[in-house]
Amino acid sequence: MALAYVFAADLLCADCGAAMRDQIDKESGVPRKDREHDDSDSYPAGPYPDGGGEADSVQHCGNHAACLRAEQMPLTGAWSPDKVRGTAAETGKIGAWLENPLTSEGLQALRKAWREDCRKRSEDRNPVLAFQAQCYDLEEDPHEGEECASCGDEISAGEGCSGPNGSVHESCFDPDDDGMAA
Repeated sequence: MALAYVFAADLLCADCGAAMRDQIDKESGVPRKDREHDDSDSYPAGPYPDGGGEADSVQHCGNHAACLRAEQMPLTGAWSPDKVRGTAAETGKIGAWLENPLTSEGLQALRKAWREDCRKRSEDRNPVLAFQAQCYDLEEDPHEGEECASCGDEISAGEGCSGPNGSVHESCFDPDDDGMAA
C-alpha cells in the first residue's frame, strides 16, 4: 500500500507530500524538526500508510493533473478530446492512485458505477472507472447486480448466467426448462 500525506483538507501521494514539505521548509526557513505539531492546513502531515486509510471511495492524489506521479488516462470515450476540452480533464491526467483499501460500501459503489459504465457504448465509457476497477481487481460481469429472473435475489459477481427469461443465478438455471434447476 502507498503512503499518503494530509494537506489542506486533501490527500497527497508520497512524492507530492514530500515535495510540498521541502518547498515549505525552503520558503519558511523553519527546520522540519520544529514542524512536528503544525496543523495539516499549513504543513503536510504524515506520511500515513494505506493511502490514508480505508475510505468509501477511491483516493487519488489531490494535486490532480499536477501530481508528480499523475496517471495518464486514454483520451477516449467520456474523456475524448472533444468532450474534455476546456475542463480539468483536458490533460487526460489524474492524481496517482493512493492504493487505499475500500470499505464494503465503497467497493459496492465502485462495482455498481463500473458495471453501469460497462453497459455504455465504448465511446461513452469513462477510462477512470476502468482504471479504478483494474486497481481493485474487479472483473466485468454483465449479470452482477441484476435481479435473478428465477428467485428474485440480486446476482453477485461470478454467480450469474443468461437464461431464457433473463439473467439468473447459475444455481437457478434450468437448462432444459423442465422446472428443475441444474
